[in-house]
Amino acid sequence: MRVLIIAPRYKPYGRFYELPLGLAYISAYLKSKGIDTLLYNMNERTDDNELKYEIRQSDIVCSGGLSVHYGAIRDLINTVRRFTDKAKVVIGGGLLSSEPELMMYMLNPDMGITGEGEVALYESIINPPALKSIVMAEPIMDLDSLPFPDYEGLNVGAYLDRQLAGDEHYLYPLDKPRCLPVISSRSCPHNCSFCFHPLGKIYRHRSLDNYFTEIELLIEKYQINMVAVLDELISQFPERINQFCQRIKKYSLKWMTQMRVDSVNQDTINMLKDAGCVQISYGIEHINQEILNNYNKHTTPEQIEKTLEMTYSAGIGIQGNILLGGPKETPATVQEVMDWRHKNLKYHINITPIIAYPGTDLYSYGKSCGKINGRDFIEQG
Repeated sequence: MRVLIIAPRYKPYGRFYELPLGLAYISAYLKSKGIDTLLYNMNERTDDNELKYEIRQSDIVCSGGLSVHYGAIRDLINTVRRFTDKAKVVIGGGLLSSEPELMMYMLNPDMGITGEGEVALYESIINPPALKSIVMAEPIMDLDSLPFPDYEGLNVGAYLDRQLAGDEHYLYPLDKPRCLPVISSRSCPHNCSFCFHPLGKIYRHRSLDNYFTEIELLIEKYQINMVAVLDELISQFPERINQFCQRIKKYSLKWMTQMRVDSVNQDTINMLKDAGCVQISYGIEHINQEILNNYNKHTTPEQIEKTLEMTYSAGIGIQGNILLGGPKETPATVQEVMDWRHKNLKYHINITPIIAYPGTDLYSYGKSCGKINGRDFIEQG
């Protein structure tokens, strides 16, 4: 039994892309169970003949991603079908978890997995379900039980060697950054109307011993000098973020993370700065209270103002978005946003149209009022 896991090409070769850690976790888990597994990252490999060969050598071909990756995954499935008729195609990730039946119909894989794929895929290989099945994976509660992601399979050495001080997503505080994403928790306990949690709604975190063992491995093997802590929410427990800051200091790493504006105070900001944090991505979303309420944010404009000022004054970089076009948006609230942003240009907050991602409350609202047809909406990107 040979399993091929393919990370589809997200952008032209050489452009920045977010490493598909989910696929790397699945690859590492299957390998730890003795399954003959190859992780093939199309963002780092450009030889079509090599891909064709690997597909033809495989019994199962797996891939997955988010809803925005629909086109890339559809094209990948078509490629697999063109090269072989023996390999079973398995799809997972947020793409499938958000609209299981619709995605199975549109992509026509042999099997789909919703939620976390490590254990569910392994058990499906050992005891195959019926074709066209949708396997509902249970949340993995003990994250320390998982092996570290298959970084070698992702070819992160080449990924790191190409990093520049600035790209279309990040401006790094280093001339030669070697930055990798490393998550310390899964999911988020909040339920913002525009957000979908591909790994379920149960928030779990790794032990810090486990996390920093991985950090030490990455420093030794890949000479990283920066970490992107890409948890959906790192600051759920104040004591944990306190311990995290104390422990990361000794590695002299620069790092960035994501937080809520209602989860920090001046002491937190000072602690983050002292620990090497160089950027915080905040969930801002709007500065009108009625719209924040409609987005189910449970934050206030006052909290936003205070947190941004504390962060800016501490010299920590800020990333944040304001989402325009939600159900309660009016010309007056748009003008309110534009006036606020003009007065606060120093924060560099992005303004972007809101997107009704499949699986979100906003998507369900759009379907219920006839503004979204699921299939056309997804196919059109």
